[in-house]
Amino acid sequence: MQGQSCNDLHGQVTQDKQAAMDIPKLSKGVLANIKAGTRHLTAEQALFIAGEVGLNQEEVIINLGIEKSKSEEEKSVYESLAKKIKAAGHSAAMLLLAAGLVLGVAQNEPEGSLCTL
Repeated sequence: MQGQSCNDLHGQVTQDKQAAMDIPKLSKGVLANIKAGTRHLTAEQALFIAGEVGLNQEEVIINLGIEKSKSEEEKSVYESLAKKIKAAGHSAAMLLLAAGLVLGVAQNEPEGSLCTL
């Protein structure tokens, strides 16, 4: 704790205490273990934090799974899921963009000028 003033340390203690009060099923002791790397957030806690700060909840849960993985095989499965979710998100975004472009063109064409099947 060298280089930290008393005010810095007090601020950290206050922030930890507030976090322990705000996050479900989190005590100061559990928070200390999480910060030390000997424990992980639960899925419930991770989802709460994600909701509070606007993170993608699916990505948070996948990343939590990767972090908590006990084997390379388990980690590999989570990483594969993360890639699939990311790819699906990109595909959905492209589909929405294409639909928006088609609708935009259709709205700008004079009535009856578009071909119909």
